[in-house]
Amino acid sequence: MAKQTTTTYVQQRLNSTQKKRNFNPQQGAKQIAGIQDHSIQKDFGRFDELCKLAKALKLDVNVQFNNKSVPVEEKETVVYFANESGTFNWKVGFSTTPKNRTKALQTGNSHDLNAVYTIPGDKILEGNFHKYLWHYNIKGRSQEWFVLNNKIIKALLKRYEEDKTFLIKSNLLKDQKKKLMPR
Repeated sequence: MAKQTTTTYVQQRLNSTQKKRNFNPQQGAKQIAGIQDHSIQKDFGRFDELCKLAKALKLDVNVQFNNKSVPVEEKETVVYFANESGTFNWKVGFSTTPKNRTKALQTGNSHDLNAVYTIPGDKILEGNFHKYLWHYNIKGRSQEWFVLNNKIIKALLKRYEEDKTFLIKSNLLKDQKKKLMPR
């Protein structure tokens, strides 16, 4: 199927779903959380798969949402390192909007939280950082919080910049050592 034909097909299917449901292509599955209606879930599943296809193939498609044309496009994500000011507590996460994410995390946190460092990355890279930093993890908090200092983070990011594969290599070695260690 030629790219134009694929674009037309995806656009028509998205338009058809939107006439019926009016899903937001930029919000994802949050918009149907808690909805028990199987037909809505099924329609959203199709809609979501079409959006993923459009993003993966970089198709130029738009969806009508609340009478506005919204592009279906991949948002750039970053891995961020956010610090609780006045502490050595750091959160390593990923987001398309780290400022908004840290603002949301601020609720219920008595310390100011600021995204200090960001690098282009996704959930997989975030997970590799978590695994690499596991021995700095703050017990009793989620796996995304670590006791670190600026020096450690700067060295880690510098090493990552020099060799993007070192996290994967290091984590594989850790896994191999765990398998070899007697219990």
